[in-house]
Amino acid sequence: MNNQQIPPAQLWVGSHNHVLTQLVAYLQSLLCPQNGCATCTVCTQVQTQQHHALLFLTPSAYYTLDDLQPLFTALSFSLDDKHHFFFIIQKADCLTQTCANALLKSIEEPPPGYHFILIIDRPEQLLPTVRSRCIARHFYGGAQQTQEHELFNAFTAINFPQPA
Repeated sequence: MNNQQIPPAQLWVGSHNHVLTQLVAYLQSLLCPQNGCATCTVCTQVQTQQHHALLFLTPSAYYTLDDLQPLFTALSFSLDDKHHFFFIIQKADCLTQTCANALLKSIEEPPPGYHFILIIDRPEQLLPTVRSRCIARHFYGGAQQTQEHELFNAFTAINFPQPA
């Protein structure tokens, strides 16, 4: 696994459960010695959010600076070459402006080997300064995609006259 291959900050957009399923598969493919076999100890640890190279953050309501403290503590340690550590910030729309601003420098220039993955349903709810520092990946599956886009529902409900 090469640091250049993994963006330092990613914004994963879509239904939380669907994104989380995709994220687990992605992390398993990166961390598993068999490229994501889904059955080994590493893959099981990723699935249960217990892997040593992962820190999952989930707010009880809105994030506080205390919620982010484990992240800042981890960033103070240097990683060995070729090692990676992932911060998964679930429900990134719950980042207060204070918390989002506290993360900006770390997201923009993380120490070598550190990566941020922010999960959000609606990216417009995240500060533009944070969004602009992330590579966005959109995950919409089947019915979820049509529910997200009201215009699609409006246009597919209209019966246009057929040409003669």
